[in-house]
Amino acid sequence: MFSLGYTASQLLYSTVMIVATLSDGQLSFGTAFFYQIKIDDNRGIQLLVTNNHVIAGATSVELLLHESVNNKETGRKEPGPNSFKITVEAKDFVAHPDGVDLCAVPFGLLRLLASQNGKEIFFIPIGDEVIATDEQLRAMSALENVMMVGYPIGLSDTTNNLPLIRKGITASHPHANFKGKPVGVLDIASFPGSSGSPVLIHDDESYGLGDGLRVVGPRTLLLGILYGGPQYEADGSLEIREIPTARASRVPVVPIPIHLGFYIKAKELRSLKEAVFAALKLSSEH
Repeated sequence: MFSLGYTASQLLYSTVMIVATLSDGQLSFGTAFFYQIKIDDNRGIQLLVTNNHVIAGATSVELLLHESVNNKETGRKEPGPNSFKITVEAKDFVAHPDGVDLCAVPFGLLRLLASQNGKEIFFIPIGDEVIATDEQLRAMSALENVMMVGYPIGLSDTTNNLPLIRKGITASHPHANFKGKPVGVLDIASFPGSSGSPVLIHDDESYGLGDGLRVVGPRTLLLGILYGGPQYEADGSLEIREIPTARASRVPVVPIPIHLGFYIKAKELRSLKEAVFAALKLSSEH
């Protein structure tokens, strides 16, 4: 699993593009990421996490994955030159128990489907140890640099099957629950396909604390998962919406994004974990 100083390049192998086929045949795009729950020093359980609204109403959910190969010189697993697809169903995802816009599918199902095609998945999970704690959030500045990894409007490096990284800043203090809910606000462009993207603070060399002190060294913390944002309506009203997953095909979209994104606090992943454990009939006592 990751240390607190893993590289941004590793995060390119933490996400998966979702292409969902809706009942009317329309394609819907979104992002999912691999999340690892530590059991002990040698074991962990992996989930693939996204937003509920990304897969809602889908008749099938297609995932584009990296094939894992063995490096004969180092003996390590690494991404091969080829990617492959597997298809799951919306019912395979376990929803957050409190109605939060999150869901997850256990990695074991993905591994089984891949093995049936003679493939092994290469991925680098985001570990639960990099979820920002209350103490870390409280020590942050109201203005922090953030990065988001995903597939805006379904765009990616199709040759290498790699996502796009976007950068922005926090628009609300990371420790504050915006309007009393477990969400935060970003100043970052959020487009269809970005739903489900992990939002992280990533500093390579040093970072500041809210009290003016500066720490030398790398830092990577998971703030949350992008799910929506405010849009400016033609009549001048402002509405908070889920980030849409489908691109308009016949009519122009009137609402105008205002370069803000809303994310679900990463701590909600722990409740999602409990729901998955219950579905798998596993104990949460490690």
